[in-house]
Amino acid sequence: MRERASPHPPSVDVRVLGPVAATRGGREVALGGRRQRMVLAALVAARGRVLPADRLRELVWGDGDRTASRATLHGYVAGLRRALEPDRPARAGGILVREGPGYALRLPAGHVDAERFAATVAHAGALLETGRAVQAVSTLESGLALWRGPAYAGLGSAPFALPEIARLDGLRATAVELRLAALIDLGRHDAVLGDLSALVIAHPLRERASELLALALHRAGRPGDALAVIRRARATLSERLGIDPGPGLRRVESAVLDGTPVATRPVAVRTVPAPASSFVGRAAELAGLGAALAAYRLVTLTGPAGVGKSRLAREAARRRADPDGPWLVELAGAGDPAGVVADALGLPPGTPDQLATLLAPRETLLVLDDADHLLAGVVPLVGTLLSRCPRLRILVTSREALDVPEEHLFGVAPLPVPDAVALLAERMRAVAPAAVADPTLAARVCAELDCLPLAIELAAGQCRALSLAEVAEGLADRFGLLAAGPHRPERHRTLAGAIARSYRTLDGPERALLHRLSALDRGFDLDDVRRLGGTAAFAGLVRKSLVADGGGPHRFRLLRTVREYAARSGCGGPPGPGRGGYPVVEMEPSSGGDTMPASLVRM
Repeated sequence: MRERASPHPPSVDVRVLGPVAATRGGREVALGGRRQRMVLAALVAARGRVLPADRLRELVWGDGDRTASRATLHGYVAGLRRALEPDRPARAGGILVREGPGYALRLPAGHVDAERFAATVAHAGALLETGRAVQAVSTLESGLALWRGPAYAGLGSAPFALPEIARLDGLRATAVELRLAALIDLGRHDAVLGDLSALVIAHPLRERASELLALALHRAGRPGDALAVIRRARATLSERLGIDPGPGLRRVESAVLDGTPVATRPVAVRTVPAPASSFVGRAAELAGLGAALAAYRLVTLTGPAGVGKSRLAREAARRRADPDGPWLVELAGAGDPAGVVADALGLPPGTPDQLATLLAPRETLLVLDDADHLLAGVVPLVGTLLSRCPRLRILVTSREALDVPEEHLFGVAPLPVPDAVALLAERMRAVAPAAVADPTLAARVCAELDCLPLAIELAAGQCRALSLAEVAEGLADRFGLLAAGPHRPERHRTLAGAIARSYRTLDGPERALLHRLSALDRGFDLDDVRRLGGTAAFAGLVRKSLVADGGGPHRFRLLRTVREYAARSGCGGPPGPGRGGYPVVEMEPSSGGDTMPASLVRM
């Protein structure tokens, strides 16, 4: 007789740090044959994402194998459900679920050994950073004990497993390095020399391993042996990768030559330029972005032109303490993203694969600024780097998402009015120290400019010659007024130019819909979009950050600046004085409670 389902079913744990296995309530369950285990392993490697059935079948059986039908795949999934959740009622939610066209494994991260291990390494690194070496050693030894053999043992040739194996192997090497660094911190440098020597032999391209070995020898009073380790590492890096040692090895080498002490954790390299002006507001966004970068290896800042994505990214990067970075790569005006990244990092030019080989040993944050006009090249580059460089994190600024696995989107909104007014006042004082920003007038100017930082800074720049009241009056022709000199980057030189870069990415139907929406000065909903015949194009406008939140459920709007640009460009040319466009007219009621231009309703 079948047991009644428990209100608290036994917990399920899946293990991939060794042969693929699972336990239920602490007891190992039978997962079936190799193919069925591969189905489970592919879902674990997807890390919670839905895998379409056809894609899952391709991953498990191979692109050229037509012997497996959807029914075969469904049979394996059903077998896994019976093994993992024997008491699960039919059609009830559970761990292995069907969602839309595919399947997903809905298992908390703490119940997958690979994710527990990754969290352990991150926690131990934080412990070591704050001087708690004893706790770091204990934490790392617990994490390393999770390994029962090579990751995804027996499935190493499966295409879905290769990126995960590379990620986990890199994390394992990092954990070993952290443990040995903690032991050096505890004064046990003599005891770790053997383990460090073995680690350098096993991973000759990992500079951190050579750095720690040289450091341990230096502390043991063996400077000659320490310099020999550094010379061998320099020769290996030059012969195999064509690069010089990174800052960590150079730092230890200088300490050995000078006979001075050196800490186990390197001083962070700063390759993000110091800002020329203060950073105003965005405290919550900075904290949220810092947390996102700690939790995800790929974070993309999205938002409309001029909203401050680049400045927020730079400020967040400057506050990090990555041993080999962070590094800022400006993609504006570039053609080949991989070449620009290599040049910015001082590496020889090459393909994304070659660049990944050079970056694999580095622990750094790579900031790719202004990526939206190069997505065709940025997307494969980012995918290659993330799969091959386990200690690399990437922060992207773009007006639209990259739409790649593991991407975490972080939307950047216009400033709150108080922060916008503070920014305007500060930038006014920078160009005209005697200028006074009347709070009421400043708030009106900022609201008229959608509280966009770029527009506010350009408006403040005009206060060198105009009063704030004159600037407010001149906003009737905002695109003619808001321009700066040639010292600013071209993409931030004029407000019209910033919006034009987004406008140029639109296809014909998207432009047509944007022109029509520019007549709706009080916002709109999806019913309005359908009436305008632009449902498909609307998704493109949202994706490219040209549509803003309308302040209510399922309500949308265009920023004033976008709406004016769209209205004027719809009449055959860029915005300028005297240019017309779709008029803002009295509206007829729509089902969404808004109003519609009568001329457009009848189109």
